[in-house]
Amino acid sequence: MSQNIDLFNIYNNLIEFIKYRNLVLNDDILEKSDFEILMYDQNYIKYNLNDNMIILFFNYNDNVNSKFISDIIKKNKNHEIIIITKSIVLKTLPINVKNYFYKHFKIIVPNHILVPKYKILNDEEKNKVLNKWLIAKTSNLMLMNDDDAMAIWTGAKVGDILSEEYQFKTSGYNIDYRLVKKK
Repeated sequence: MSQNIDLFNIYNNLIEFIKYRNLVLNDDILEKSDFEILMYDQNYIKYNLNDNMIILFFNYNDNVNSKFISDIIKKNKNHEIIIITKSIVLKTLPINVKNYFYKHFKIIVPNHILVPKYKILNDEEKNKVLNKWLIAKTSNLMLMNDDDAMAIWTGAKVGDILSEEYQFKTSGYNIDYRLVKKK
């Protein structure tokens, strides 16, 4: 059961991830006993979000049924699918499917004291940053991998620009910009 205690903490952080991304959860949040029963009986939990997203959260078992996942992917081609597992499930995933790992949800990343505030820039903000300050070159931006914890938590996709706001005692308030790239 000690694995389930860790998994339940990860599950609770997943619920915080859903809230952080302003997604609408169409299902009930599970209590610990219900969570343990579902994980024991089914080996996974499935959540439908915003009518166009599915999150699958799997038990520690390394033998996740790849046929089951492939069937869900085929039936939900118009949905964004997030699969959360201990390790890689399928080597090749369609563009609408992301496979994240437990490590991304061990803590509530945006709440950590050392993590600056991140925001995905809209098109107007992007143009302002690129044209006014960076002379229209994204190559001037620092890079962030698409599997970085804050890229995952914000929902950033390859090509997005994120603002990174932080405070230093010595230099004061700073804003940096990062371009999300494929790992």
